[in-house]
Amino acid sequence: LRFGRLFRRSFGRLQSLGIIFLCIGYAFAALGMVAFGGVISYTRTDADFLASPYVSNGFYAWNFNDFTSAVLLLGCCLHVSDFDVIASGFASSTNTVAARLYFAAWYLVGVLLLLNVVKAFFLTEFVVVFSDTKKSAAEAAAAAVGKTSAAVTATAKATVASRSASKATAASGGATHPAPAAV
Repeated sequence: LRFGRLFRRSFGRLQSLGIIFLCIGYAFAALGMVAFGGVISYTRTDADFLASPYVSNGFYAWNFNDFTSAVLLLGCCLHVSDFDVIASGFASSTNTVAARLYFAAWYLVGVLLLLNVVKAFFLTEFVVVFSDTKKSAAEAAAAAVGKTSAAVTATAKATVASRSASKATAASGGATHPAPAAV
């Protein structure tokens, strides 16, 4: 029951967060295709590139040659799986610092910012849903106690009023009712 409430509550809010995540990922994939598209291929014969851990691990499939490969590459880098090997492969194939800067920027934006925002979102939703459930039960108990104490207070006031009315009638000498017994 609580997890269903958590899912319903977070689904609407997750859509906007997902759209932002996809737009930033699309921009990085497109930028990677423009900057590094076609740089990685099986036919490269550069000594620096062939000596890199990228080639020795057989990571040829992780490239920016098409959009699907670019998205998969960035997804792999989100998990920080062989991030340094992939960055070194592109740095050695382009012989520039731009590849390392690109992957460092993706690490900062994708991993440190976006993934942590998503994690914080889910943790916040979880805490809100489960603390609301506990708070609702506590509020219901407090309301029940409040109603009970209000009923007790009203009964006590009625008893005091009836006793004082009886004493006033007895003092005037026209008591038509017997005085209530002392408690």
